[in-house]
Amino acid sequence: MPVMKRLLTAMLVVFPLLCYSQYDEATWSLQPKAGINVSTITNNSSWNPKVGAAAGVEFEYQATERISLSYSGMFSMQGANFDVGLQEGHYKLNYISFPLLINVHLKKGFALKTGIQPSFNIYEKPKSKPEEINKNDFTIPVGLSYEINHVIIDGRFLMGFKRINKNHEGNNCVFQLTLGYKIEL
Repeated sequence: MPVMKRLLTAMLVVFPLLCYSQYDEATWSLQPKAGINVSTITNNSSWNPKVGAAAGVEFEYQATERISLSYSGMFSMQGANFDVGLQEGHYKLNYISFPLLINVHLKKGFALKTGIQPSFNIYEKPKSKPEEINKNDFTIPVGLSYEINHVIIDGRFLMGFKRINKNHEGNNCVFQLTLGYKIEL
């Protein structure tokens, strides 16, 4: 019986959120944004998180009261720090990313986001031989945003599906937090 109570309680909480009227349909907006990334490379315990910048612009189309589509162009500093014995350093990877997301507006101001994100490597340090580095990456971002007075706080988790280079088994793993300003077009 306790499971049934929990399920009923969850339904009573979530249902009103899903029925809440949101935004005007068939509208466009532009959102310049900037923030930080906390990134690492998977599959190796010697990699530690690295902090980098993220900045770009997002276009959003409000398809229905609760569903919108967004497309962005983002600059993203990623990579990881390492500490192996007495050797310390970092691996820097800079990408230009193009997230294409579907946004589900649960309640006025709150939105869940997911979609696809192709990214293209524009800089790496230390340099690898050209044939070793993967010049692109592909992620499925998952996130949550909150809007108040046109200011949007957006948090996303990005897990890369491609290895960063042909000799390393690791993939990009990034938490991105940005602050943006929504301009109605």
